[in-house]
Amino acid sequence: MITIKSLPDHILNIAKGFQENNKQIHVFPSLLDIEGDRYYNFKFSTKRGQLIVREDGAVLPINQVKKAFVYGLVYNTSFENITEFGLEWVESGTLQRYQKLCRILTKLSSTIHQQAPQEVIKSLTNFKECADEIIKEQKNIEFVVGKSFELASKTNDLELVTMDDCI
Repeated sequence: MITIKSLPDHILNIAKGFQENNKQIHVFPSLLDIEGDRYYNFKFSTKRGQLIVREDGAVLPINQVKKAFVYGLVYNTSFENITEFGLEWVESGTLQRYQKLCRILTKLSSTIHQQAPQEVIKSLTNFKECADEIIKEQKNIEFVVGKSFELASKTNDLELVTMDDCI
């Protein structure tokens, strides 16, 4: 993973040249590989300033680094949303609660099946189908969150994010 301390000196010096009042510099943990060029992506604390530096140290006009900026933003924002919202959702216990609900509904349905009116049985069946659908979608959420963490781990280890990774 790329950190401020692991940056090549010439790249760190360029970033420091854009630093105001010794505000903290954050570096994206991987190089962005955009159409064969590689870029470092920096953010500066307390302001919305960003800096894109090509691997060779070139600071290009914005129209030449727009793709690097957009792909970096998409990748970073997606991961932040997944860690902030997706992980919270996965850890909320929703899957376990709906699995328990399905067990209860199944048991209830089999217990009252002979005595209950058809509309009650149909309502229980519909309710269980809804719970089953929520379980299916919760499993999809858990799968996507897991895959997202795998991708972030891979790109951090390789110190490289490609356009395909962003997509």
